[in-house]
Amino acid sequence: MKHLGCRMGVFYNGIFWQEYGIREIGYPYELIYIYRYKGIEQLQKYDVLLIPKGVNQEFLYKISNDILTFMKHGGIVISFGEVNKNWFSEASWEPAIKGQQVRIIVRNHPIFMGLSDEDLNSFSKAVHGYFDRIPSGATSLATSQTSPDQILIFQDDYSYAGVILMMTLDPDYHAYEEKDAAKKFLANIIHWAQETSLKTRAKLAEMPNRPTGYETFTRDVRRVFDIRGIAIEIIAGIILAVVLYLVFGIK
Repeated sequence: MKHLGCRMGVFYNGIFWQEYGIREIGYPYELIYIYRYKGIEQLQKYDVLLIPKGVNQEFLYKISNDILTFMKHGGIVISFGEVNKNWFSEASWEPAIKGQQVRIIVRNHPIFMGLSDEDLNSFSKAVHGYFDRIPSGATSLATSQTSPDQILIFQDDYSYAGVILMMTLDPDYHAYEEKDAAKKFLANIIHWAQETSLKTRAKLAEMPNRPTGYETFTRDVRRVFDIRGIAIEIIAGIILAVVLYLVFGIK
């Protein structure tokens, strides 16, 4: 896989598949041993943070604020598998229903390049629960075939300066099983994360003096008005103009 210069950290608590798939596709990474974790400063050197299936959920819950801070500063977060401890409070995870199958919703998304529903369903027991609630600005990328309200993959590039991609599938584990579709899916995800990180860094570089709390402000305004495709700076400018008019009578 072509390396685009992004630095990726992979949380690791000693389970073999948590790094096997990444190593096999040839992308550089560093393991973040959860029992040696030193705090948010350890995450700051990375552009992409991968949370494989099986990472200790109590640990993730304990450092949930660090993960949010990472995203607020433009970091890309990828999460695989169960979320049985609510470390990302914007989403709610529920246990799997037996026989659950995947339906891709956003078929032109880069993570699905060259893959079909059948491909994602080809590695058995790939789905580990579903999300019954996701962030208000997030996009559902794949759902259960039988229950469209059961979300299996979503992306939130709307609430923070960075992006989070969460899924109940575990391509890392099935890449270890040498499932071709899982390996391709994992490679697509990592490539998408690289490109997304580059775009995010470029966007933030154009805003070096954004005020403290900018991400929270833009997120809250977006949620109130639920307007997509309109630059938040324009909305803020209109609000400021109205305030000036009301307070100072500026015409």
